[in-house]
Amino acid sequence: DGNMVEFEITDNGRGIAPKDHERIFELFRRSGRQDRPGEGLGLAFVRSSVRRLGGQITVRSDLGKGTTFLVHLPQHQPVRVV
Repeated sequence: DGNMVEFEITDNGRGIAPKDHERIFELFRRSGRQDRPGEGLGLAFVRSSVRRLGGQITVRSDLGKGTTFLVHLPQHQPVRVV
């Protein structure tokens, strides 16, 4: 509607199975084989931050082909006076 800005972040990694698309945003959760270092905090933090800014994050991925994260944020942030 012209009030949102969209960012796409794409990698060429191993991809994420469809059954894990929502799971990866939960605290301490990761997708696929647990053969790489990580605590499962990063995407939970990103989703929380994006939501606090009034936006949303979604994922598109194909196994073996990589992943794209789409971040939608409001173009203008409201100013809060505390």
